[in-house]
Amino acid sequence: MKISKNRFKFLLTPLEVMLALYIFGIIVVNLMGAKTMPLGEIGTWRFDISVAIFLMPLLYSIIDCVSEVYGRKKARSFVFIGLICIILLMAFIFAAIALPAAPKSLPDEPAYERIFGIGWRMALASFVGFFVSELLDIFIYSKLKKATRGEALWLRNNVSNIVGELVDTTIFMFVAFYGLQMGGVTVDFLWLIPRILPYWLAKCVMSAISTPLVYLGVKYLRSNKRELKITGIKTPLVRASQPNLEEFVLENINNLAEEDIVIISSKVVALCEGRVENKAAIKRDDLIKREAALYLERGKTPNMFTITHNTLISASGIDESNADGVFVLWSADPMASAQKIRDILVKKFSLKHLGVIISDSTVQPLRRGSLGIMIGWSGFQAVNDIRGQEDLFGRKFEVSTCAVGSGLAAAANLVMGESTEQMPIAIIQGAKNITFNETGEISKEERKLALVPLDEDLFGVFLKDKPWKPGGQN
Repeated sequence: MKISKNRFKFLLTPLEVMLALYIFGIIVVNLMGAKTMPLGEIGTWRFDISVAIFLMPLLYSIIDCVSEVYGRKKARSFVFIGLICIILLMAFIFAAIALPAAPKSLPDEPAYERIFGIGWRMALASFVGFFVSELLDIFIYSKLKKATRGEALWLRNNVSNIVGELVDTTIFMFVAFYGLQMGGVTVDFLWLIPRILPYWLAKCVMSAISTPLVYLGVKYLRSNKRELKITGIKTPLVRASQPNLEEFVLENINNLAEEDIVIISSKVVALCEGRVENKAAIKRDDLIKREAALYLERGKTPNMFTITHNTLISASGIDESNADGVFVLWSADPMASAQKIRDILVKKFSLKHLGVIISDSTVQPLRRGSLGIMIGWSGFQAVNDIRGQEDLFGRKFEVSTCAVGSGLAAAANLVMGESTEQMPIAIIQGAKNITFNETGEISKEERKLALVPLDEDLFGVFLKDKPWKPGGQN
């Protein structure tokens, strides 16, 4: 019997493994952190630290790894999951201690309460310190990532950890102990400071020591061979110049990670850029001719075929559906618009490798139904040239190229829809065989590879001899 190798495939993704480690750390810190060990003495001051010192920096480092690869939103979701774990853990501990013990458990009840018992101030101190410090760590890390343009991971990790750990230690100590009577002394600011500082400094040392683990964690997350995932983003209705393109992008895209690809509908881009015409101001056919590089007179067909921006498309891509009573055109320069969108997003999320595609839909000959196409792109190579490579039987490909960008646009169109879905944006994650660049700019060679002149096109035999007329974009 043949057994599939997939049966033995590890079922957890790297992100899920990180989440498991994060939850493990939170539970251990809260259950076992009450035990202290001696750190040293200075004069009459004796310094003890919690055994949790070995795990606290790990929690911050995991958050930094997730923030680096998946973005601030995903890192915050880890923190909220951790907060829920702490609340549920504390609630169950209180409930378990309050429940009556069976007769055979009565001798052990004092020890049980001593080990697991926790006052309400300790519980409050634990999850308030955790919640505030972790969110602060994410905030500082993201700001430093933007300031360093994605460089100096060690700096971002350690600075955000040091500040976060100081806040966590300070909040915990003050909420848990301030005002209590301990050893005949009322706990005040002066009593707390010599206990906060050594504990915090010990955390800083552990954070510095664990820095190589952050690099390994980031590498591990980025090695995630995740399946292709396409997520649609629903947005408010868009009308001409309301909002503008930058406002629309910043308001509706809230989370991106390295090597994501953003697909945006050409209609929304045109509306945000004010690329519309009043129906009363111009005839549709005149507008089609103005926006085309080449066009065929309507003749006996209901459609006017055009070539614009090196794309064979009906009616120069002009659309009237979901347009609020105006003609919606294509962007004047889809490539420049894609670059502009990428520049906005790269700056907002401090990314290096990000793709942007402006898409529309069309039909293919001898097939019913529309499919998505790419009319502008930025940040990646839209066509992979496999000429010269060997096929499965050793024969070299002579003419084969792979239209990566068009394939992504077609896939995203299934999520974005064609009618009333109101999802003009899709985020593609986990796409394979994508070659990104850090500037977003598309070279002449890449354009030449992706955009084929009419006289070199495979279907040119059907197109070249048609009575094309020059349009306004010729």
